[in-house]
Amino acid sequence: MQVIVIAVAFAILGVILGLLSPVTIPITYARYTAVALLAALDSIFGALKAYIAGT
Repeated sequence: MQVIVIAVAFAILGVILGLLSPVTIPITYARYTAVALLAALDSIFGALKAYIAGT
């Protein structure tokens, strides 16, 4: 349970830092960035599912 709380805290911190930082992504890299973001989310939720299932 403690791992989940720490992960959520870092996720919230990451969202806040992402909203406050002035980083812009060039339009040529937008498609690759979207794919990378989806892959990262898939990995995170897959790990969370495995952790909850106990495997």
